[in-house]
Amino acid sequence: MELNEFLKQCKDDDVLSFGEQLLKVGKIKQAITEAFKTVIPNQLYEYLKNSPHKIHIIPMRPNFGQANDIWFEEGVKFSILRAGSKGWQQGKIKIKVTLEFEPDKTESPLDEVRQEIINS
Repeated sequence: MELNEFLKQCKDDDVLSFGEQLLKVGKIKQAITEAFKTVIPNQLYEYLKNSPHKIHIIPMRPNFGQANDIWFEEGVKFSILRAGSKGWQQGKIKIKVTLEFEPDKTESPLDEVRQEIINS
């Protein structure tokens, strides 16, 4: 899983505040990574399996919890205290998912010949 720019810029020891609860950025990175390995794939599997088309494309893994759409829709209010900063910065944290298509790389018998022509 690739982290976005916000999480890449945060140090693992930076602190997030969700109301009265404090959490280091490293812990939320770990939680998000684990959720995308377990809970979210299971939910997607169940949804596709039970859809009218009965799509079975994701192997089932043990389910460890339920996703809450507030993380994906409106976002969760929080504050962050970064190492070296002068105070808390308030905002919302939201999870966005990107679906990418990576076509299979097909090699043609002519590829080697084309490469030789280009290098000549």
